[in-house]
Amino acid sequence: MTSAFAASYTLNRATKAAGKLMPKDGPAEFLLFNLPEPKAKPQDLLKYLRQAKENNAVLTIASPKVIYIRDLLTDTMKIAEKEEFKGLYLIIIAEKIDAPAFAKIMEGRGVNIKYGVF
Repeated sequence: MTSAFAASYTLNRATKAAGKLMPKDGPAEFLLFNLPEPKAKPQDLLKYLRQAKENNAVLTIASPKVIYIRDLLTDTMKIAEKEEFKGLYLIIIAEKIDAPAFAKIMEGRGVNIKYGVF
């Protein structure tokens, strides 16, 4: 069963929501990791995290379900072990905000996180 929020998710809406959260004094470019369903691999997200950090870009992870992002980011940080992402700007766009969960997952990684809904 699809929730009303998930049914209203579009890449265009997610991109617009992310654009509103771009840091005023941070990177002007961003990478988008679109996660419409929970099938992405942690290795792929880790590649995007590293690329955003190396290129001083914002990484936006967008999904119709915050749980998809939470689970993928949890698995990604497990394989990243103690790797830091100091200075990385991360924007999370989903149907709701779960800041405490993401703060715990990214604790000690040096990431600046902003949250939005689509």
